Amino acid sequence: MINLTDSAVNALKSAISASAQPTSGLRIMVEAGGCDGFKYRMKPGRRG
Repeated sequence: MINLTDSAVNALKSAISASAQPTSGLRIMVEAGGCDGFKYRMKPGRRG
């Protein structure tokens, strides 16, 4: 389970409403890098 703070929810809503393309949710990615060997990225998911 992922818990988001109220501030994170508001930031996500703003990103979705500002997106030029329709979005369908939140995409979470884990990539190599960062201090512990992984870094996490989030962005609005695209429909399609």
